[in-house]
Amino acid sequence: MAVVGTPREVSGRPGGMVGTLDSRTAQRTWNITVNSTADDAFTIHASVGGLLPGLFASHPQNLFFTCRSLRYEETDSRFHWRAIADYSCSPLSREEEERATTPNPMDRALRVEVDSVEFERYATKDINGYGLVNSANDPYSAQAVEDSRTVLMIERNIANWSGGWELINNTLNSGAVTFTDGVTSRTVPAGCGYIKRIRRSSLRKENGYVFYIASAEVHVKSDGEEWRMHLLDEGYYHLQTDAGKQKKSYIKVWDDETKAAVNTPTEQLLDGTGHILDDTDSDGVVDFGSTGTKHDPVFIDFDMIREADWSSLPFFS
Repeated sequence: MAVVGTPREVSGRPGGMVGTLDSRTAQRTWNITVNSTADDAFTIHASVGGLLPGLFASHPQNLFFTCRSLRYEETDSRFHWRAIADYSCSPLSREEEERATTPNPMDRALRVEVDSVEFERYATKDINGYGLVNSANDPYSAQAVEDSRTVLMIERNIANWSGGWELINNTLNSGAVTFTDGVTSRTVPAGCGYIKRIRRSSLRKENGYVFYIASAEVHVKSDGEEWRMHLLDEGYYHLQTDAGKQKKSYIKVWDDETKAAVNTPTEQLLDGTGHILDDTDSDGVVDFGSTGTKHDPVFIDFDMIREADWSSLPFFS
């Protein structure tokens, strides 16, 4: 079984100028003669494939056309075959190129897509960090604000899956991490990334390789503090010192009708240490006529999302 002679090209002009540039295609054709009816596309390609254009090779008459496929077709005669190379100048995705040039799926780079998600958050501070208060320094209730954040959609082909990765779901990165797709890199500072929806696909098979696709979403904020809960320091009680010890006491407010201090009917602002904010005489009675310095409301931060080491995840080289 053998190919007789070298392939003879019989056509190959690129397509016309009709239509948009990225939809144009071209084709080149070669006649091939064999000396055995037992020859098939595999044996022919093994014999003459090196003489024909490789995948993504440029067209000799137009460098913008690249070869997208090479196929062999048998003619009416069992001794004559035709090799056909299809060319196109349409955009080529990286995934298409990797599938053709990197047979082992596990050797392909991380895939990263950048997206964003819009949401409505409730704010108690303005962009400068000052509390939302009126001219008398009384706080407004939390106000709804439109916002958005960056989301990295990441996935990679893997040979094995670790159940331990699922325990990292819904955590903040304890250290800085960098996602590299082979072309660009994106670094997420410590505490600024929130990983969600860590997933594993069903078992896949390609080119004789068995693999899974691991994927996840990483929500990114520029400041890790933004992942914390900020609550206004206010309440009905405050701390007072009695015989050297602190005790919790009900906050008193002045009642003009009874001319006496009464238990506060509403929550009062605290200063972050358990004391009444702007209560200059420290007697436990809110003095609205105080001439002391006006202070911004104090907010207490709470960590609601745990941190974890992401280095064991399969998304890093």
